[in-house]
Amino acid sequence: AARPAMGVEPAVEADEALEEQGDGAVLVVSYILPLVITRGASGGWDIEWNHDSITAKKQRLSERRRVLWIGCPGNGLTSLSDDEQPGLTSALQQWGCVPIYLDAELDHAYYFGFCRSFLFPSLHNVIKAGRFNEKVWRGYSSGE
Repeated sequence: AARPAMGVEPAVEADEALEEQGDGAVLVVSYILPLVITRGASGGWDIEWNHDSITAKKQRLSERRRVLWIGCPGNGLTSLSDDEQPGLTSALQQWGCVPIYLDAELDHAYYFGFCRSFLFPSLHNVIKAGRFNEKVWRGYSSGE
């Protein structure tokens, strides 16, 4: 029998394992929340699921489990002022999301520095010889 494409089988196994575990919650951590977030005309927030997001494809999981999404809001909203963050955080709670706010320098070191230069190649079997940069590691680890 033909085997599924690489990466398909573990996803199927993960879904089956979740079915067997009962009613537990699932935490989904992603760099960017799978939402489209814009400022509304009245000053509030307009939020909808980003159906083009790969992580949003797991949205059907929320039909079977309580899902809590954790990640940056995206669309340049990561570096909101301290006064603006509580309003967006409250609005995102209605969507089962917890936003992570990073300043521009930390955001760049976190994503482009460590995630893209070290984690992505390591997790996608594209490992380059050499050591990772300590500065970008500090940026990544302080974003926890």
